[in-house]
Amino acid sequence: MHLAQATPLRSFPEYPQLEPLFGGFNRTPIMVSNNPESLSRLGLLCASEPVRPSRAGLYARTLVGTPPSLTRFSFYMHHIVKGDLRDVRFMLLIMSARAGVEAEFNAYGAAVSLGSSWNIGETPSFRVEQACLTGRLWREGAREQFIKIAGWRVGSDAPIAVFNLHAGQGFSADARVHIASTNGVPLRARVVAAPGSADAAEAWAFAEQQYAYGNIQCPCCRGANVRGTRGGNGWGTPCGIYQSDKWSGITVTSVSVPRTIRGWKFLAAPGNTYDEPSAPRNVDASGNLAGPPFGRCRPSSNLPVGGDNQRPAAIAYYASSPNVDPNARHSQNGFPCEGRDSDAFSTSCYGGEFDLSWRVRNDTGGCVHVRLTFASYPGTNPPWKPWSATTRAWDGMMAFYLKDPIRSIGQDAETLEGWRLYNGQYTHVINKPGSLAFELGGFRLQVGETKDMRLRLMVPGLVVAPHGFVLHTQPCQRNA
Repeated sequence: MHLAQATPLRSFPEYPQLEPLFGGFNRTPIMVSNNPESLSRLGLLCASEPVRPSRAGLYARTLVGTPPSLTRFSFYMHHIVKGDLRDVRFMLLIMSARAGVEAEFNAYGAAVSLGSSWNIGETPSFRVEQACLTGRLWREGAREQFIKIAGWRVGSDAPIAVFNLHAGQGFSADARVHIASTNGVPLRARVVAAPGSADAAEAWAFAEQQYAYGNIQCPCCRGANVRGTRGGNGWGTPCGIYQSDKWSGITVTSVSVPRTIRGWKFLAAPGNTYDEPSAPRNVDASGNLAGPPFGRCRPSSNLPVGGDNQRPAAIAYYASSPNVDPNARHSQNGFPCEGRDSDAFSTSCYGGEFDLSWRVRNDTGGCVHVRLTFASYPGTNPPWKPWSATTRAWDGMMAFYLKDPIRSIGQDAETLEGWRLYNGQYTHVINKPGSLAFELGGFRLQVGETKDMRLRLMVPGLVVAPHGFVLHTQPCQRNA
């Protein structure tokens, strides 16, 4: 693995100048569990069906929408253990959804939990992405699990844990798994933060008692009600089942002049819309919202899902029941959540895969050098989340491949259908303050020559959108 080289942003186009990303989403759903991000109470985190907790008087959630029949789906989670919790079992549990009929299934992925002392490049989210791209974990154990299941059978009366991940206080737990029923029998799924001593059956039953609780985030226009400002973007935190787990696309570029710059949006996510209240707002002496009338925050829906709006819509997502739990928080800075506590869109595509290919042809009169760069644009174009509140825009692994159509490429362990891994290594990309762009790779093109390049990645947690891919060409240097 090599670390991508930093590139100055001064030679890059402004974000609005980038083109919509080519390609589109597939139709394989993904279950995402990320809200609450930080846990202060154990219980059910996410499920493929409505669950009414048996314990009265506690915070409850409603699954809004019609969950799909799950025969093939992906799963992603990111959670942090907080409060007094010291011994937690994160489990992804599945059962057959057809009474009396066994389902046969395969599963592939990774689950990792680590304490709070990790650095950039060592996060559980990074290690999960690394395992999904490379097919292996660098270390395996009770807190780092590589999942490769084939031909397991599960009935409708006893769950199986796809992973059973232990975590302690302050630990971060992440997982990304792809699951497929191989005999067509649909599956039920539950994600549970269970007591450390629980087995799969006990965790399934525990999920029917109570929902997990923590820093439930609602998709409000953050800051819109504070001192009359209109900051923030109104994105929520995903929890539910979303329409797509992968974006694929290919584009063809003809280089007609030696010096060109062309870019495409990545994780494009328009902010939500804030509607001012019809009457003057009730504010306190400090200028904060003190009561009704409230404005309203609406998810942006004027753009269809596509290259300018890469936010898969939720098939089913969570909303809060009336506030019967004194510890439950259904507003942010006093701004009402309007019955929703999770994002109706997978705004940053956490756990989503991207598979992008560029075909570049040199139609100039001389040799040109081509390079592809990954750039981060958070905070540069409101209403995106301000950069000052983050420690990174991206910390993840990417697989960058080249293919020369003229030459035969041999098959080996690092080759993907004729593609050769650039420099024989995976690329670790870290974008943070002071280094917001990284060159992924490049090559020379002679007159009339065509070459292909391909990029594969999984979106890790803890990233800040939006981003872009920028293609630069320039004349070859004689001694290069």
